[in-house]
Amino acid sequence: MLQDELVRVYYEDDTASLYVATFDSEYLYVLCLPILENDAKTKGYTRVVESVVDASDKHGELRNILIKYNSPEFGDSIVDDICRLFDYPTTIDMTPEEEK
Repeated sequence: MLQDELVRVYYEDDTASLYVATFDSEYLYVLCLPILENDAKTKGYTRVVESVVDASDKHGELRNILIKYNSPEFGDSIVDDICRLFDYPTTIDMTPEEEK
């Protein structure tokens, strides 16, 4: 299974947006949605919205930043170390299990 898509969740109303969580599966997000909707209402927000993010795009963006600032290191190892620092899926997490 590839974990390349993440679901970011926000509470919103007509004037504000609040980042709440990131789920590594749509299934888990859907399970939590009723709880998230209730929590949003108790905090004064009118809706729960989600945004699907492709983790591999973020890995590429991070690699480009490292290259832009002339980092001598920009391979998977440093990208994975930075991802772990922020509890974000690594390039290893996105490798199909049969290739591991």
